[in-house]
Amino acid sequence: MHLFKTLFLSFLFVVQIPAAAVSKHTMLVHCLNKELDSMNTEHQLSPDNLEKLKRVMDKKIMQMSFDNPTSAEQRKRPGAAEMARKAMPGVSRETIDTMLDSLGQSSSDISQRPRKVRLDQCNTRKMI
Repeated sequence: MHLFKTLFLSFLFVVQIPAAAVSKHTMLVHCLNKELDSMNTEHQLSPDNLEKLKRVMDKKIMQMSFDNPTSAEQRKRPGAAEMARKAMPGVSRETIDTMLDSLGQSSSDISQRPRKVRLDQCNTRKMI
């Protein structure tokens, strides 16, 4: 019985580390999707294109490593702008670049916040 408890507790410890990373990814996805919704009032993307952009950004965030990735790793992955242009060929390059630049600033603000941020406090402009 003691061996079972030890194995179970060590399993919980191992599972806890990736769960924290998943939680941070999920928070970033949620916050940046809210930010995209608010930015869309200015840029007027169609609902279909907005969803495509959200999917592209969600995918990029889930691929993101919170460790410092090597430059070789970064070169292997297509950039968010390139993925967004392929997903939304009818949207101008300027619109995509402007939105992604704003999101880049938002994501760095979000990732610098303390860990115990509630998800309903995601409006980065109010939190800065």
